[in-house]
Amino acid sequence: MMMMMETLMTQMKTSISEVMETMFYYPVEIRGGTFDHVFRSQGTTTAAIRFSGPFCGSIHLAIPEALLSAMAENLMGVEQESLGVEQIQGTATEALNMITGNSFSRMDAPSPFDLGIPVVTDTAPGNPCRDNTLIIKTPDGTMAITAEPE
Repeated sequence: MMMMMETLMTQMKTSISEVMETMFYYPVEIRGGTFDHVFRSQGTTTAAIRFSGPFCGSIHLAIPEALLSAMAENLMGVEQESLGVEQIQGTATEALNMITGNSFSRMDAPSPFDLGIPVVTDTAPGNPCRDNTLIIKTPDGTMAITAEPE
């Protein structure tokens, strides 16, 4: 399982770059770090998605509100002022869904992965491992994503 988690994190880096650049029009710089730094920030939205297959777990994405609002504006092509809470939170879950789906589709696994429905949550992952956490820097803010195996 450790090898598959390393592969997932490698594929996630590529997926994050592709999704952020093509869907949200953001260049990104990806590095390692700790999830808690972004999660504990004031005004952060966190989304989570469960997965099962050759190994099971969940992936969590934390995005500061200002960055999330800008991402929603870019994705939907409307001014931030006209976006509601549901649309902004939906952007977090959709970003997580796109990144996760793209990542798993790139993996050469013995059987397919199944993804749950992404949800907005107010809890951090139980024990985010530094090796399974990526910090994503954009021109408008920094977000974090972490994979937590079961």
